[in-house]
Amino acid sequence: MSTQGERGGVVAAGDRQTAEAAADILRNGGNAFDASLAALAAACIAEPILCSLGGGGFLLARTAGGQATLFDFFTQTPKRKRPESEVDFRPILADFGPATQEFHIGLGAVATPGMVKGMFALHDALGSLPMARILEPAIDLARRGAVLSEMQAYVIDVISPIVTADPMSRTLFESPSGSGKLIAAGERFAWPALADLLESLGREGERLFYEGDIASAIVAACRDHGGHLTADDLSGYRVERRRPLDRRFAGARILTNPPPSAGGLLIAFALDLLSEAGLESTEPFGADHMRLLARAMRLTNRARRESGLSDDAEAAQDYLGDPALLARYRAEIAPAPAAHRGTTHFSVLDRAGNAA
Repeated sequence: MSTQGERGGVVAAGDRQTAEAAADILRNGGNAFDASLAALAAACIAEPILCSLGGGGFLLARTAGGQATLFDFFTQTPKRKRPESEVDFRPILADFGPATQEFHIGLGAVATPGMVKGMFALHDALGSLPMARILEPAIDLARRGAVLSEMQAYVIDVISPIVTADPMSRTLFESPSGSGKLIAAGERFAWPALADLLESLGREGERLFYEGDIASAIVAACRDHGGHLTADDLSGYRVERRRPLDRRFAGARILTNPPPSAGGLLIAFALDLLSEAGLESTEPFGADHMRLLARAMRLTNRARRESGLSDDAEAAQDYLGDPALLARYRAEIAPAPAAHRGTTHFSVLDRAGNAA
């Protein structure tokens, strides 16, 4: 979904309500970084399986003056491991139709969340409006309820064993119709407690989440019900700022996520594959380009597995940049089916030229 602010700027997001929250901030004098924070908060209610204050992420910020910084606020592994006999960590199967995927759930699967720290780090560095104002669209959405899209309803259905594993989670995601079924597309997903939390964060700041009442509740839940997280994990969390990975393609400069994240390396590898395969053509982008792009995506996914990227992104950077490897993969870029992977994402560009 995409939308525009009346005072200039454009937003693309995984849900129209996420995009509208960012556009509201742009219309009311906020910059791209303010708007991206509004989108992030709104996604927690409009895309509740794909975005959470208890999760983590990355944000690539480029100012109108050309300064680019990658804010890494991904989740961190807990510092101490409890005995296995004390940990709540169990598998479930998510049914995607043609295939199933195993996930592990329970408080033993909880990592140190970075989302809230990341929001405030970005705001401190580049924000212009007060955080309380930036969070207003998400607070309003959480109180009145976000209309669940077909996509979000599908995701909830696929991972229904996760959302129904705990009574509190099941209640949260039940249909407002009172049918006892999970919420369906077109129904409103309201979350007043999230609205209250966002209001408190707007007033009190990140310490509430990492050292205050929210931190205490997280630590107590983990201690009493089989999680690893401690107060040290939360209070010790730090946002990392990194220099983006820099690539050239089709006359454009492309900045993306550097190691230790895997995504940027894979994008760079795919661009290297495509640079000699015709995608830089000046002809209008059409079906042939889409087929070529799909093939490059499939080969890039195979290279990810081959390189051991999930184990050591720094070492994989040299491996994926090897000319011999690129030559071998370019030779295979001919026939191959498309691949489908995804998560949620948003992009914001303001009138001044700031981008997030």
